[in-house]
Amino acid sequence: ADTRCIGISDTTFIFVEPTAKITASPQYDTLCNRDTTNITFTSVTRSTRGIRFNYTATPDHPGSLFVVGSTNRINLTTDSIVRHLLINTSDTFQRIVYIFTPATLDMNDNQKCIGIPDTVILWVEPAAKVVPIPDQDTICNNDFTNIQFTSPTIATIGVNFNIQAIPDNPSRLSGYSDVTEFTVDSILNQQLTTNSDTAQRIRYIITPFTIDDKGMQKCEGIPVTVTIFVEPSARIIAIPQSDTIC
Repeated sequence: ADTRCIGISDTTFIFVEPTAKITASPQYDTLCNRDTTNITFTSVTRSTRGIRFNYTATPDHPGSLFVVGSTNRINLTTDSIVRHLLINTSDTFQRIVYIFTPATLDMNDNQKCIGIPDTVILWVEPAAKVVPIPDQDTICNNDFTNIQFTSPTIATIGVNFNIQAIPDNPSRLSGYSDVTEFTVDSILNQQLTTNSDTAQRIRYIITPFTIDDKGMQKCEGIPVTVTIFVEPSARIIAIPQSDTIC
């Protein structure tokens, strides 16, 4: 064939985008009731126009876990931070799942090539509660308190509580003390002694906590109060103490 008349060559460049990836942090976490999420992002993807991502946030039980903020958003950048106030209205820990889906962009900055989704799982503790029995009592001088406990709270790890003893007149009452990290199967037995001739009041402020994976108290719950009155040792004085009669 005759190739004496060679024309002008042209070149086409084709860029092949990488599969978009995004990494959310933290991947897993446990939050207290009414905490705010703080999910941040990084990406190893280097595409021609950058990447954006969409997300959905789905509680397992929407009637028990309320999300303050949008649960579906699009076109976020990797410098975004997802902040949601999470409110657990139940007595049981709740789960919410975030799915983040990245995509590369076309020449018009529209999402084009869908990448690999990343998932974040968050657990939200309930507000810890403790129920003392009884919540009010009157005992004799030198008697023992006999306060038992139950709790409706089902946390990821468990619940314990601290007890603060507050007498109205510390100089008139002895035998009380503060207690930390009490468990719901414990019994508060404190022998209370009054040196007064008047009934004495002591209040026990009981504050429950959920526990983290290291066994440490984490999320402070709802305090309750037990009121105990300690009767004085009854005394009577006969008059006259001595006498001579006919």
